[in-house]
Formats: sequence, C-alpha cells, structure tokens
Amino acid sequence: MTPLQCGSPLKGESSHHKKEGWPVRERPNVILIVLDTLRADHLGCYGYFRDTSPNLDRLAKEGILFKDA
Repeated sequence: MTPLQCGSPLKGESSHHKKEGWPVRERPNVILIVLDTLRADHLGCYGYFRDTSPNLDRLAKEGILFKDA
C-alpha cells in the first residue's frame, strides 16, 4: 500500500509554527475500516444475534458507528 501525499512532507509540523504561547492542536485519532467481503447484517454492532465480531463490536461501541454511510 502506498500512502497518497499532497504538499510538503510534514505540512503543519515545521518548527517555525511552534512558537511559545501558540496553542497546540491535537489531531484526532481516526481508524477507517473498509471491508467489501463482509456483510453488515452479520456483525453484532448492527444487530446480529451471534457473537461473530467481538473486537469490531467493542470498537464500534467506543467510537462512532455509521449506519447509513
């Protein structure tokens, strides 16, 4: 897998932007899981009655779950 990058390698990370007194913005942690071979109706987080996906269910419970995306 090759990351797609636009602009400078460390855009927003250069040292001249880190001056004393400037607020430091934290970047959000984002995990995007894309599966094209898994049916949503077979995942517990979408209401499936069997325990087929305990780790994905826990991740969905602790984060944001999109149902109509």
